[in-house]
Amino acid sequence: MGDNNPVKQGVETFDKKCLKKTSTAEKNTLPTKEGTVSALLL
Repeated sequence: MGDNNPVKQGVETFDKKCLKKTSTAEKNTLPTKEGTVSALLL
């Protein structure tokens, strides 16, 4: 790969100001204690 790689040039000249602001929300995918106990009893 030489210095004229279009991907590298695109990354170097990318303007972050054109990005939109987004909000992220974490999801808790771990089972609860009650759910684990009930699954073991079945």
